[in-house]
Amino acid sequence: MRASHYFIAIPLKREIKDELARWQNDLGQHLPYQQWTYKEDFHLTLKFLGSVPNGSLEKLKSELHLLESSPSFQLHISGLAHFGNPKHPRVLFADVVQSKALSQVKQKVEKCAQGVGIPREKRAFHPHITLGKKWDGLPKKSELQSFVQQYKQKNFHMLADEVVLYKIYPEKQPKYVCESTYRLGQ
Repeated sequence: MRASHYFIAIPLKREIKDELARWQNDLGQHLPYQQWTYKEDFHLTLKFLGSVPNGSLEKLKSELHLLESSPSFQLHISGLAHFGNPKHPRVLFADVVQSKALSQVKQKVEKCAQGVGIPREKRAFHPHITLGKKWDGLPKKSELQSFVQQYKQKNFHMLADEVVLYKIYPEKQPKYVCESTYRLGQ
């Protein structure tokens, strides 16, 4: 049996999920991604944990209560972007504006994870919401860039008022299930 994997993220409000699903519907008719994120699985990852031993998981849940001292804040979603080669980008995402409040919550998450022996992330934090991944088609750089330009004007906000520890169920839909929730500003 495969070990369970976990991650820590900011869940999205229903209206944001609905809007991003509309984006996917439009983009999916033109861009050849093998996997499109299921609407209920949209989130902003703060830290991927991978496999966490049971004793450490319970300690991590306790440590994450530190987040409740952080204030809620506005999350700004701004346009479309991608990771990887523009001819066949591996990940398509809704971009999220980095803010001081978001950075502070991310740092607290890292501190909590380090407290149970999970190493700090080495890569720079680029907040985003994955829409599609695994490009599977001919290079269409011009079409992709056209969508990036078109979606540049699509901006919206939401109140980030909780952080969730999710458990991953790769074969299910939705594949991410809430393990525990931490309300910001408590």
